[in-house]
Amino acid sequence: MSVRSRAVLAVLCLVLVVAAAPFAYGYVTKYLKLGVSSGDNPLAYVTVVHRQLPPGQVPVPWVERLEKQTGDDLGIVVRQDWSNRTGEGPYAADAAFQGRLARHAAVPKKGDYRVIGVAANMTDRQAVKGFGSFYAIWFQTPVDAENWLMANPAIFTDAAAEKSRHTWWAGFYAFYYAPPTDGPDLTDEVDTWVRSITGCPNGEAGCKVPDFLKTAGVAPSS
Repeated sequence: MSVRSRAVLAVLCLVLVVAAAPFAYGYVTKYLKLGVSSGDNPLAYVTVVHRQLPPGQVPVPWVERLEKQTGDDLGIVVRQDWSNRTGEGPYAADAAFQGRLARHAAVPKKGDYRVIGVAANMTDRQAVKGFGSFYAIWFQTPVDAENWLMANPAIFTDAAAEKSRHTWWAGFYAFYYAPPTDGPDLTDEVDTWVRSITGCPNGEAGCKVPDFLKTAGVAPSS
């Protein structure tokens, strides 16, 4: 190929690249949004309490705090792979539990997200009927939690629960709650609890939640 031919071919390639750029940009932009129609912010639907806190630790004492604060047994089961000394059993190795959970909510697929465990009450029909749906996913890192939240703006399979659901992100955790159709709405209690365990993860004694955590994100009742 002559020098002239190579020059003409290079110009043609450049023209094609320039012409295709807007279409390529639109395609990439569309899929980088990961299906979230929330304007320019894929986390617009999330109350972001803190991007790093609380630390990743077994949430059993936190669940006990929530039930103490609400005064009710919410039927929450903790399944996790961090320690075999606490919780109701493993998460990753129990495909049957994951299958039951998947009937009620989106479940991270193995290999797609690094999940350590979950806390949920959706497999207890009476608990959901009386107090609403509670779901928390515990990831290995805050980045895993953020990626999950950006890619999964819909979580509950029940349409009414999904419509009324609130979502929080705090460090290694994504938290979800939807009030019952006929029963107490614990949204504000869950919101207070998320901020409490974020500011005081090691216990309630002497706990004073910092002001910036009290107002972080958008309060669900506002």
